[in-house]
Amino acid sequence: MCGVVLFFFWRLPPGAKKIKSLIDRGFMKYQDFIKEILAGKFVPVYFFYGDEIYFIDEGVGKIESKFVSSSSANFNRDVFYGEEADAAQIVNTAFSIPMMATQRVVIVKNFQRLSQSGKELIVKYCNRPSPQTILVLIAENVDMRKKVYVALKKTAQVVECKSLYDAQVPVFIRQYVNDKGKDIRLSAIHLLQAKLGNSLNELINETDKLMSFVSDKQVIDVTDVEELVGISRNYNVFQLWDALGARNLSKSLLILRQMLETGERSVGIVTSLTTYFLRLWRIRSLKSQNVSNSEVGKKLRIHQFFLQASIKQAQQYSTKEIKKIMRLLLDADIHLKSSYQSQRVVLELLLLQIVTGKKSI
Repeated sequence: MCGVVLFFFWRLPPGAKKIKSLIDRGFMKYQDFIKEILAGKFVPVYFFYGDEIYFIDEGVGKIESKFVSSSSANFNRDVFYGEEADAAQIVNTAFSIPMMATQRVVIVKNFQRLSQSGKELIVKYCNRPSPQTILVLIAENVDMRKKVYVALKKTAQVVECKSLYDAQVPVFIRQYVNDKGKDIRLSAIHLLQAKLGNSLNELINETDKLMSFVSDKQVIDVTDVEELVGISRNYNVFQLWDALGARNLSKSLLILRQMLETGERSVGIVTSLTTYFLRLWRIRSLKSQNVSNSEVGKKLRIHQFFLQASIKQAQQYSTKEIKKIMRLLLDADIHLKSSYQSQRVVLELLLLQIVTGKKSI
């Protein structure tokens, strides 16, 4: 049952027009948002959305650390989840006066899962928000053309947190390492990408481990990545992708065995294959709509160097086959995590089924 919503109306405080001008900017680049927060500038309502969770988490963390002290966090920081939250309670909390502080931070995660009436109530609050509260709304992927998000764009500062392109990731990782007082070879970053993809959360996690692993060593190189992460000097996931893309079973099995012998995690291999076949499915989907090759590269953020090979590999598998393969990958993941069957056998059978469609030799 919805609670009672306490809407208080007051004359706009001095500086409110300035706040409104900030809000009216609509979309803001993530880097610009960070600069403003670090400078102590803020607006009453932020809306974070996009598929790069690392940027969302970091951005919200910057707001919390800047405007909520550790000693008052229990009183002035509230977190709600859209799938279970009562919008009236969110609004009432946002109108609450901060305790022994000038600002309160209210965070709503999975905003897209809030009921339609709940979203509308939040939008109503955003039209006249409390000047003592920073309301942070978070959604991973939403259609910004929908009415509620169009309304939010007019009343909240929208911060888009989208994934980086393949070519942008090495620049980001190197800067991250440089900020920590070390450096990393480009070849080492590429090897990390080959194993983990472009998920910044995973890449940063492994990079932090690498910096601890090398200790006093100033420059991280390929050898460090191989030793810590378990990637073969001779074979990596890119080469496994290429072998599967050519439907070459013998080479796929050879690469798989080499990777396992050098310590590659079985679950990690399945994850990388899921990423690969999801990419092939998206390529086929776009090409069926007569999208040009260059536009496919832009939409899927595939570096030009890999684009032609990826499109050619997508032609090797039908959409029906890829759907079946995605199910096989899910089954393999379940078996690896719960079965007593040899992990090598599970993966070899998986490759056999992917390339030939057969369940046994």
